Amino acid sequence: MSERKPSAAQQGRHAARELTVQGLYQWHMTGKSITTIEAEFRSQVADDDLEDHENWVKVMEIADKALFHELLHNTVRFKAELDREISPARPPLRRSRCGRVGHPTVGRLRAFPPHGSTLSCRH
Repeated sequence: MSERKPSAAQQGRHAARELTVQGLYQWHMTGKSITTIEAEFRSQVADDDLEDHENWVKVMEIADKALFHELLHNTVRFKAELDREISPARPPLRRSRCGRVGHPTVGRLRAFPPHGSTLSCRH
């Protein structure tokens, strides 16, 4: 049985989550404002030497940009609440397709959204 190809909407949500993780990592490492980081992602120039999945311009083309914006900004906005939710007393996060997810920034994204929002960050 062959696997069904993800829909355009599913691909867009996946791309938005991927960009969000990269944006949050940049925010965590550089200390730049999240608004600046989002602007940098939206204004990047394509690098034809990169594979499509490594080329953030190509990923941005298919991403759900509204979801990207919401995840990026709300993860930072609710950082304190998310940190409480993923306190060190909790067991390690489960493995994903790309290996162990243990970075605090990724953990915050996995715990988002708070307050009963209808958005889903999971695959």
